[in-house]
Amino acid sequence: MNMFIGFSGSTNNQLNKPYGIARDPKSGTIYIADYGNHRVVSYVSGASSGTVVAGGNGPGTNNTQLRNPAGLYFDSSTNSLVIANYGAHNIVRWVLGANSWTLIVGSINGSAGSTSTLLNYPTDVTFDFMDNIKTDFKHSTLH
Repeated sequence: MNMFIGFSGSTNNQLNKPYGIARDPKSGTIYIADYGNHRVVSYVSGASSGTVVAGGNGPGTNNTQLRNPAGLYFDSSTNSLVIANYGAHNIVRWVLGANSWTLIVGSINGSAGSTSTLLNYPTDVTFDFMDNIKTDFKHSTLH
């Protein structure tokens, strides 16, 4: 993948505040959380332009939209991306090739909170060796 320093934008060869990155170790595909464009873009090796694989339908909390995606985790067992959906206060799973996400944890309608079922601006997500989710949000951590 060739990267150039330039201006942010919303076309498939531009990003607007890229945050998280994940990689499919088998194919080498790179996934980038395009925070400012409310989408996740994939880049295959050598590509100068990406493909929108999640979101890209404007900011929102509908299950076809993302709102400021920040952290990414590629789950090879389900061929999906687990996304820290910062602006929607949730963690979602987007199976590659699907048109929508499913909720893992947090609010389905974008409500923030500090209870065990709500999140407040999650910025990253990963899993431990026992497949327990790990995420951070507003200076707290969910295990």
